[in-house]
Amino acid sequence: MTSYSEYGEPEPLRHVEHVMGTVFSFDLREVHDADRPRVLAALDGAVVGLHRVDELFSTYRRDSQISRLGREELTLSQCEPEVRDVLELCEEFTYRSDGWFTPHYAGGRPDPTGLVKGWAGRTRRPDAGLGGRRFGVRQRRRRRTGARRPVAGGHRRPDAAR
Repeated sequence: MTSYSEYGEPEPLRHVEHVMGTVFSFDLREVHDADRPRVLAALDGAVVGLHRVDELFSTYRRDSQISRLGREELTLSQCEPEVRDVLELCEEFTYRSDGWFTPHYAGGRPDPTGLVKGWAGRTRRPDAGLGGRRFGVRQRRRRRTGARRPVAGGHRRPDAAR
């Protein structure tokens, strides 16, 4: 049976996933019982996708393609298409920022983490195939300036309820 809020709207489906050294929270609105299996499958696919991104891009995992690329155990052509796409996007941001953004550590090893978490949040959303359902994905991270308050970043459809 569908649960309803005090305002007569279906309760949203919420999920929190710890991955990539951060937290992604999913907030799916207007989930009716008939849609729930399809929505849960889409959410599961999004979570699997986030873990896949971590497997490819983590600079902390020795077996990630980014780490192996940095150690020259792989060439860029041997990497998955997502790795090539993200590094190409990083180069575009390097150009657009006049070099203020760089996807490399000092010394040249690849490190696209400044871009990849936001990219993952946008490309691994659970709304694909859900007929325009509203979604929300928020990522929590800490400021590097020493501030203690977490900074929230999110991706939300413009027509989604707040």
